[in-house]
Amino acid sequence: MQRVLATCKGNRLRAAQVLGIGRTSLYRDLKEDGYDQTLIARSKAAGQ
Repeated sequence: MQRVLATCKGNRLRAAQVLGIGRTSLYRDLKEDGYDQTLIARSKAAGQ
């Protein structure tokens, strides 16, 4: 999941589409895995 999210440059909606799951499911799964949502926001803001 994190690899797909990185490939989608932090675009959570696009990552969910690529994975074939809903956006909220992606959020839940990332939270359960301990993936920090602030890292996503920071990388997106930095253009990475």
